Amino acid sequence: MGTMTKHIKSTFLSSLCFVFAFSSFAGEIREEFDSPGLDPNLWEVTTAGKASFEIENGKLILTSDAVEDGIFLYYVWKIGEEDITIEVNLDPSEIRDAGAIGFTREMLTPTVNTDVNPQFIATFMGVKPIGCYLMDETNQAQLDLSVDYDPEEHLFRTEMAGDRIIFSIDQQEVGELERQVPERYYMITPDPYTSHYAGIMSIESIRIAGPNVHAVEPQCKLTATWGRIKSR
Repeated sequence: MGTMTKHIKSTFLSSLCFVFAFSSFAGEIREEFDSPGLDPNLWEVTTAGKASFEIENGKLILTSDAVEDGIFLYYVWKIGEEDITIEVNLDPSEIRDAGAIGFTREMLTPTVNTDVNPQFIATFMGVKPIGCYLMDETNQAQLDLSVDYDPEEHLFRTEMAGDRIIFSIDQQEVGELERQVPERYYMITPDPYTSHYAGIMSIESIRIAGPNVHAVEPQCKLTATWGRIKSR
């Protein structure tokens, strides 16, 4: 019976590791902020002034208290011409002025705003029920964005498919842009500048999926877990 039990456990663990590995190779990342720090293989935060971030109760909090501050959260891998879908569950209710979800040509550090930064491309600007618009690939504002949502947690989805970029909120499409720039970085910010805005953004989770997504290699620690259980 002991040998049979060990065989069943071994088969079960192997199956779980196979499932985890398959999910990784399928090109999907799901970040739920269940670790005390950010994985530097996936995320980078750039700040100015006294802006800061912390993980609290399974949420990533980006804080820019004063106008002189600014903060960006970046997915560190440059996105090329492949198809990719990015979904973020976040609460914008404590953004006092204007945040942004979208892309920049390069990773930015918050700077003084004398004009709209030409590095911004295909970006959902405003991230609030009033004043939202899409910044297209030529740095022009698309002011006909139709958005109507309460300032609470929502699912913001950006899908890049072929030559189109589709923006959705809570599974409802709110705008579409033409994809023109060949490379970009994905970013989220409650405050991109050090001269205008301030506020806090609370991020519940981020999901990134696509054929070229750099998924973290699975670390199957179940064998060690079984060992600890058996030794008790």
